[in-house]
Amino acid sequence: MLIAQIFAEDVENTVNIEGEEFELEDDNKYEREKAQISEKMRSSIEKKIARKIALREVAKKRQFDRKTSKIHRKLKKINTQIEGLQKRLHIYSKTRKSLKIKRTKLISQKKAAILKIKELRTSMQAKITKMEMKAMKKGKKINLTKKRALQLIQKNQARKIVREFTIKENRIKRQLKQLESKKSIMRRKIVHLQGIGKYLRAKLANVLKQKQEYAKKIQNKRIELVKKAMRYAKVFAMLRGTIIQNY
Repeated sequence: MLIAQIFAEDVENTVNIEGEEFELEDDNKYEREKAQISEKMRSSIEKKIARKIALREVAKKRQFDRKTSKIHRKLKKINTQIEGLQKRLHIYSKTRKSLKIKRTKLISQKKAAILKIKELRTSMQAKITKMEMKAMKKGKKINLTKKRALQLIQKNQARKIVREFTIKENRIKRQLKQLESKKSIMRRKIVHLQGIGKYLRAKLANVLKQKQEYAKKIQNKRIELVKKAMRYAKVFAMLRGTIIQNY
């Protein structure tokens, strides 16, 4: 009924061409003018339907565009975050590699220091033995205080060297452990963000699919409305023609 009301005026305007009525006696002229009227009506009907659907179509298109724009912004943000995390992960890997090299050098130095301690211990023992031999030759007793002092000096030196290396090694171990923990957290974050990105891409594909389906639906709707309107228009034209013929 709505279509009938909308297009009744078009039929009224298009039945007469330049104020002339159909000459029903001339069949060829009637068919030719009818074709012209039909084409003119179709053009007018299509324009009116396009205007009527356009507002709804534009609103829906904007809705789809807002959704896609929002998803694109989120994806861009996630990609930026992933890039940042991957850079940090790369830095952690480089630092870890550097610390491992440092630790290897430290272990090598520690081994060299232990050998040096053993040499010092042997040297100290040789000194004590020399002192004992010297005292025996003189028929004297060895100075126990001096002997203990030398042993204590040697022991303290060895303890100090070992402690320094142990502190350094433990510090590197802690740093390596912290780096491993940070790397693990970074990897989990990256996996999580990649999962969100995958979900958003699937959502974007779904929105684009809906957009295409809606465009197809609108196109079909437009064709359907034009056909329906043309049917109504033809009825009006026939009625108008009958009225003119009767007059």
